[in-house]
Amino acid sequence: MSRKDSYVSMVYMEIIALGSEGVRLKGKQAVFSVNATDKAANGTFLFAPAMQAVIDNEDSIVLSGPGDYELRGVKITGIRGGDTTVYSMILDGVSIAVGNLQAIQSLQTKLKEQNIIIAYCTTEENASFLTSLASNALVFYGPKAATVNQVFPKEKSQTIAKYQTTLEKLPLEMETIVLE
Repeated sequence: MSRKDSYVSMVYMEIIALGSEGVRLKGKQAVFSVNATDKAANGTFLFAPAMQAVIDNEDSIVLSGPGDYELRGVKITGIRGGDTTVYSMILDGVSIAVGNLQAIQSLQTKLKEQNIIIAYCTTEENASFLTSLASNALVFYGPKAATVNQVFPKEKSQTIAKYQTTLEKLPLEMETIVLE
């Protein structure tokens, strides 16, 4: 393996808090923001089309509904869940689903298992059903994220601003992360 190949293999896919309402998903090929303005984003996921008014980035493509998309080599599927959309993709080999907790719950029989589920938490719902959808990590963010996370074992939980991983470094046992 060349020095360049070794450097590339050490690049981590990142999930970063953008305040309490949004996150950034950063991979080698693309950067996505979720419900937030992020000047570095190539694409912005909106859970509801009405949220478009809060996005202020001319350089980012806004994805705000169900359908199949491809952006910078990343294939994305949006599935309608109630009044909002849940997005799934594979970023740097890691399968990820992102949506608000209620929409993910309404779609749990339609969603396939993912490495990571990223859930926006606005209510104090029981999120234990997510363990059947994620094989490696649950990432919670939003105003009720810490409360939702309380049903999971504390020894497998962490509160951080940035979660970094690669496909090879995903935890073997489920862990939960609260982004702050």
